[in-house]
Amino acid sequence: MVNSSHREYLKVIVSLVSATLAIYFITYFFSEDLILIEKFILIESYKIIGLETVDAGSNVVIVFRPGKNVITIILTVLCLGIFSMVVFSTFVLSVPGIPLREKLKGLSMGNPILFFATIVRIWVSGLVGVELGYQAFRFVHDIFGTGFMIFMVATLWLDWMYRTSKYGSW
Repeated sequence: MVNSSHREYLKVIVSLVSATLAIYFITYFFSEDLILIEKFILIESYKIIGLETVDAGSNVVIVFRPGKNVITIILTVLCLGIFSMVVFSTFVLSVPGIPLREKLKGLSMGNPILFFATIVRIWVSGLVGVELGYQAFRFVHDIFGTGFMIFMVATLWLDWMYRTSKYGSW
């Protein structure tokens, strides 16, 4: 006999496993294409603000400004925001009482936003790295960027919760 607290715990575990498998399945089959999209967006947006770029391979971008630092950005599967998407998807899928249709709508809106937020994280890190050096790049990418992604996951989830409540609407 399973009581309601065990059911909720089991639901969270199933949601976590489902979200993880779905995100990893998508990234397994589309990771190269998604990395190319990220790389293209980075290169073009750096050019807009006057930074020089070198397309140094399928997943490498070198960013610099004459007289400033040179930063090499190596894009990997982890640069796609997978962990943020898994956490967000788990939060959405584990909320009781919300129809699956609303959950899928939230996932289809939130995960692409997290993907582009990851690109912003990398872009800002590269810009700061060119201006202030490699240590600044690491700090912005690892510390500030992680906090930014946690903020984004929490904000998107709370927004989704509001929109699916009786007070909000899509």
